[in-house]
Amino acid sequence: MDAETAKQLVKGGTEDNNNKDDIIYSKEGFSAPANTLLPGQSNMDLDKFIGMAIQMAGKFGGFSGGPGGDLSAIVSSDNRLMDGHHRWFATLVVNPEANVKGLQIDMPYEKLLGVLNVWTKAQDRDGKTATIPISKITGETVQKRFIELASADDKFSKAQDKAAAFQKIGLTIQQAAQNAKNNWENNSSWRSTTDKLPLKVDMPVIEPTELDTVAKQAAAGQIDVNPPYSPNLKQAPQTTASQQQQAPQQQAPAVKK
Repeated sequence: MDAETAKQLVKGGTEDNNNKDDIIYSKEGFSAPANTLLPGQSNMDLDKFIGMAIQMAGKFGGFSGGPGGDLSAIVSSDNRLMDGHHRWFATLVVNPEANVKGLQIDMPYEKLLGVLNVWTKAQDRDGKTATIPISKITGETVQKRFIELASADDKFSKAQDKAAAFQKIGLTIQQAAQNAKNNWENNSSWRSTTDKLPLKVDMPVIEPTELDTVAKQAAAGQIDVNPPYSPNLKQAPQTTASQQQQAPQQQAPAVKK
């Protein structure tokens, strides 16, 4: 879809002579254990999520509060992540039962993916790339890369500071890496199905500061989701073969309320 059409769709919901057909409700402050959610994309940046996991496990840097918390994640009504995957995966390997918070939009994954991609395109953005298929990441890979990154300097902190952070909480880097391996392997039942999901480059790009805007526009019916479409729309959305791709029919456990 071209950006001009996307911009028309994002504002056309109130121009189609139907004030209710495009209303989408959401739940701000949504919270659920990390291991009750499912991914919405097939690949990721390994070092990015391991780097976050190191800070969560050692409780330093940008994740000094530990795993979980407000990850500014976007979640579909069937508990698939639309955004915030790396922070979610980091939580999953440090403490799978830790609650992650964000915005849950009352729409199933397959349809929500299209809506949020239209919103992304309307901001003149393209998807971001990632490096490795999720299904190819093993527990050994997680453990090895955890130790390597935790034992080296990076742009955020020096190796000696990382070691000191782990020492402060009574945990060695090796122990934390073993925990990460175990948690990755213990939460792997859905991993083989992720190749059926879209690549990260085909996923929405929405900044944490924009969640409130998306929620308000959706609740007001501003995004032209369903026909009839606005008469100002030059070209109605067309469903293509790639857009008909179904998410794997696997449900996460019910979210505890």
